[in-house]
Amino acid sequence: MTIANISVHSCNVHGETDWLRMGGFVTLELRAGETMTAIVRWVRGGSAGLEFLRPVPAGHAGWH
Repeated sequence: MTIANISVHSCNVHGETDWLRMGGFVTLELRAGETMTAIVRWVRGGSAGLEFLRPVPAGHAGWH
């Protein structure tokens, strides 16, 4: 899965999204081991919109 369009509050993911459900919770992890928990807001085709439960902290350099 590819993470795209990252902002302080949300992101899009592209890839195999069949298993994602609106209102479900997911945890995203970057290669550096930094994680963020998000709620699935929408799923369309091979994309999904995720809203982070907390804004991305300034210290999460890999997310900015």
